[in-house]
Amino acid sequence: MKHLLKSTLTASVFALGTIGASAADVTLTISSWAPPTHGVNSIFWPNVISMIEDATDGRVSAEIIAAEGGTIAAVDNNRELLDGAMEAFAAAGGGGHHPYHANALAQEEVDAVVADVVGRFGRIDILVNGVGGSTAIANPGATTEQLTLEEWQTVLDFNLTGTFLFCHAVIPHMTRQGGGKIVNFSSRSSR
Repeated sequence: MKHLLKSTLTASVFALGTIGASAADVTLTISSWAPPTHGVNSIFWPNVISMIEDATDGRVSAEIIAAEGGTIAAVDNNRELLDGAMEAFAAAGGGGHHPYHANALAQEEVDAVVADVVGRFGRIDILVNGVGGSTAIANPGATTEQLTLEEWQTVLDFNLTGTFLFCHAVIPHMTRQGGGKIVNFSSRSSR
């Protein structure tokens, strides 16, 4: 079962490419990537530092990484849901998981979280961006013609700004450390 989970997560991580790689490198990386091994006894995910933005919706990815021995830096703006997610990560395995209560749409908060994760763990190997959807507006099921310009802008900000801010803050660290992975999830509202 763990092998199947590894393969599934691995495929989703690699299809998105590697920071600092050319298109040719990404193709090669997809077929030949191995997770970073920062410790002598690392086999798959142990010692991998993963930052999960929107930890409650990114919970399945985080639980897989935790079960494989990785460490989760979990970010969410809902403290109660974040606490529940942290309990699940601890039960799944890994160690040293740390919660961050922050607004993914506030640059100062994002920058502070990223700085603390790098300061606490020394690096970020994987960033998972999961904030998104249409729940930021009163009628999440509204069609395009039913949206006002203000609602449209709110949905765009909710779906894109947090991803941009986290990527903007994390990429310089990944570049300095020699690489990393970024996984961006979209919501069903993108259909």
